[in-house]
Amino acid sequence: MPKNDREVFDYLISDDGTRLEIDYLTYSIFAHRKAHWISHYTEQNGKEPDQVEIDRWICQVTDYDFRMMRSEPRVRGG
Repeated sequence: MPKNDREVFDYLISDDGTRLEIDYLTYSIFAHRKAHWISHYTEQNGKEPDQVEIDRWICQVTDYDFRMMRSEPRVRGG
């Protein structure tokens, strides 16, 4: 599984079964969720997470999570 933002991007675009536009939209959803997680973390801890904490969160995103991001209605045009 990806361990950082760059690896997430590479992971998503490496899927030959999905159009590149869908991969980009999926990455946007991932980035949006990450931004919300950072906001929540900051509210809970009184400070922004450092890169190690962000990468730890990224490592917890599963294949299932990425599949669900890919199949969200706004990605598929629904």
